[in-house]
Amino acid sequence: MLSNAKQKLLDKSKNLIRQRAIRSVRANLSEQGIEFESLHKDDLEALIAEAEKDERHKLLTRSLVGIIAALTIGHV
Repeated sequence: MLSNAKQKLLDKSKNLIRQRAIRSVRANLSEQGIEFESLHKDDLEALIAEAEKDERHKLLTRSLVGIIAALTIGHV
């Protein structure tokens, strides 16, 4: 039961990261004047995979900053 809840949470976070990555890719392509639908599926997947990597990095960074802030406030 606990592993099921853990899996649901992981799936939800992966889905959220993917949605953010797709929005980011759409915005970047739009800025360049390229239509999202005009690119080949493999090219889009490569762009989205790179954006997902960036989103995971941002999430990790924000999480670590939050943890450090919480630990610092607790010791002041």
